[in-house]
Amino acid sequence: EIAKGDCDLLVYPNESVARVVTVAALRLVNDSGLILAQVAKVFKGTLLTRCTLPGTKQMVGEHPQQALDRVCNTKLLPIKNGVKQLYHTRDEECRVSKKYGVTSKYLRTVFHAEFEAVDYAEKPLSKKTDTVGHMSPTTSRLLIRSGTSVSAVLEETAVFTLGDASNSESVAIFAWFSPAEYDKLSVPSADETLQTWLSKFNMTELMESTCSDGATL
Repeated sequence: EIAKGDCDLLVYPNESVARVVTVAALRLVNDSGLILAQVAKVFKGTLLTRCTLPGTKQMVGEHPQQALDRVCNTKLLPIKNGVKQLYHTRDEECRVSKKYGVTSKYLRTVFHAEFEAVDYAEKPLSKKTDTVGHMSPTTSRLLIRSGTSVSAVLEETAVFTLGDASNSESVAIFAWFSPAEYDKLSVPSADETLQTWLSKFNMTELMESTCSDGATL
């Protein structure tokens, strides 16, 4: 990452080290007031779950707007023409990277936008056959532990991909959430609920399509 310019290393006086990443993200709201959230990605056959705004790391010398344009021209290409930007804000977050397992500081530019309806196709993920219509006691306990309102919403929420997922090493998985549900699911304490919910969907095809070497998203 350092060699490619995707991150920097910050060394503190006590000799501890933090990974610093600059990110551009999109907060896209549709006419029903729902936010487009990236709930996971499949990277080289591995499912990485996290509820966040769609975005990307900025490259060396890249302006945040240019980074956002890359997102709109790749993972959000099918809905690109419906993204109407309004303004942007900046924030920062410290957490352990799931991909690298190190403490990371994310400096984020968030572009706020409205979604105007365009013709596009969401590719919904189907639920596993043995999970349709019922839940095991273990799954039920895991879902309700963080509140029945969250579990009820998740049970009715569709997850989907955009565009062609074949021959890509990384594929993003999305869902539409109300602002309140997005806030509940985008914190680390909700990770277990998110993982349990997503485990009920059939990811086999996505896993297989991202295992091959070659093209990148």
